[in-house]
Amino acid sequence: DVPGYTQGKDLMAWVRGGARRPLHDAIFAQVGNYHGHLLGKNSLPSGTFAAGRRKHLVEAVRTLTHSYIRDPEYGDEAYDLQTDPQELKNVLNGGGEAPSWVDDLRRRVDQWGQECANLRERLGVVPGNRGFDTPYRPFRENRSVFI
Repeated sequence: DVPGYTQGKDLMAWVRGGARRPLHDAIFAQVGNYHGHLLGKNSLPSGTFAAGRRKHLVEAVRTLTHSYIRDPEYGDEAYDLQTDPQELKNVLNGGGEAPSWVDDLRRRVDQWGQECANLRERLGVVPGNRGFDTPYRPFRENRSVFI
């Protein structure tokens, strides 16, 4: 049985017969806010350099038609993927009022963030050191679990 706290979808029907429609209408991502626990020149074994680290939490949502990134450090970004699929024109850079779809994506990021916070609370996850300051060891030797 799958635990009730699991985030995800059962992909077996898709693997066996293909999906008739997308499993999600949006994908979400977060990066940054390491609570001061990143030491050294790289944060990951593969080497995310110190310059690429984010002091604040950066959150994003992407649909088939639009992309929104909330970045408190460098400013938010939003792209209309229908007219700008390579994300070259940030619609938030022109001054003026943002398109209505930006507000919708902002709300969705807020909702998703609240869902994540509720799950952390339910599981008792405490923000803090996830072992990023320890030397990297190959997976077979590393018994740590990162959440």
